[in-house]
Amino acid sequence: MAGNDDHLTTATNDPSGKTSAWVAIHMARSEQAANDARDALTAEGFLVRIHPVFRGVSAQENMYEIQVLRGEMREARAVLMERGIS
Repeated sequence: MAGNDDHLTTATNDPSGKTSAWVAIHMARSEQAANDARDALTAEGFLVRIHPVFRGVSAQENMYEIQVLRGEMREARAVLMERGIS
């Protein structure tokens, strides 16, 4: 993927001021879509975290961040694109 991928990351600072090693590479519109993305990525050997975006919202109405390690974000995005998930 060519170009700058900074817009794909949601690197946040923890209370100590350090930048997170995890970045969001995809937003899933359902819990099932998030699980499908996670399964595709873990099948390729990526470490994956899923986080609901909203608090106090049912699983059916929520959106989910798919996060991977910062050093693997380009490769992980490529896997999602190859599988038609992104």
